[in-house]
Amino acid sequence: MAIKSDAEFVDAFRNGDIEGFNELVRKYRERVYWIARRTLGNHEDADDAVQEVFIKVYQGLRNFRGESNLFTWIYRITVNVSLNSIRKRKIKQFVPFENIMDQILPGNEETDEQVIRQEYQTILEKAIERLPAK
Repeated sequence: MAIKSDAEFVDAFRNGDIEGFNELVRKYRERVYWIARRTLGNHEDADDAVQEVFIKVYQGLRNFRGESNLFTWIYRITVNVSLNSIRKRKIKQFVPFENIMDQILPGNEETDEQVIRQEYQTILEKAIERLPAK
């Protein structure tokens, strides 16, 4: 069996053969993981990044122009996903939720107030996630 090139896998995917994409994932999964791992510093975040990278590759593969090597394109997506993950992590670490919640509600609340406190925290976290990186 002849080994197919990246271009052949991309063409197969564009023609509706999902196996072309699966082969690209098998081929580049480990390299993408180690790029993300070096950037993010831990296994869990790198694993999440790999999934996000291949979702983006799947969504963009039909529009890949081939002006660069396929792995160069995947590498750039990996770096961008990893850097965005770091930015999100820094934003979450910047605001200590416990301190804010202690100021909003006193520490000795009853069960109903604990539920309200949790709801406030959830709303606050969602609002922070929607903020731009800067």
